[in-house]
Amino acid sequence: MALLGSQRVLAKLDTSGGLDACWPFMGSRTQDGYGLINRRTYGMDLAHRFVFWLATGLSPAVVMHECDNPPCCNPLHLTDGTHSENARQAYARGRRVPRGPSTKLRSDARLSEDDVGEIRRLVASGVSQADVARRYGIDPGYVSQIVNFKRRRAA
Repeated sequence: MALLGSQRVLAKLDTSGGLDACWPFMGSRTQDGYGLINRRTYGMDLAHRFVFWLATGLSPAVVMHECDNPPCCNPLHLTDGTHSENARQAYARGRRVPRGPSTKLRSDARLSEDDVGEIRRLVASGVSQADVARRYGIDPGYVSQIVNFKRRRAA
């Protein structure tokens, strides 16, 4: 007999460490390490969210890991929360770095806020967008979006 959906997911948890240990999901994972399941009715879902729902009956906007271990699905390590609570927790635990006015917004961002301001000043002073794009190694269309405040809006 085929296993039910919840039984298939639970069968992929490594619970060998006991009740207090992390229970990593041993199936497919996202690029960030979170367990990934295919729910026939709803499509793809994160394993820890599904296990939290099985354990509590709740489906909050965010399910947070108290253990900071993305593949963990131990319901004792999971709590419901909001996006802002999750972000605050990530900053407090050093998983994210706060942004500042002269820092890059993302770790892979090419431009700092100072760069964005300089791009706007250069174009306003008459330097062509194509020249600015070459100077910063970005697409001219992106320069246009910056200049027109469609990207990197002023605070």
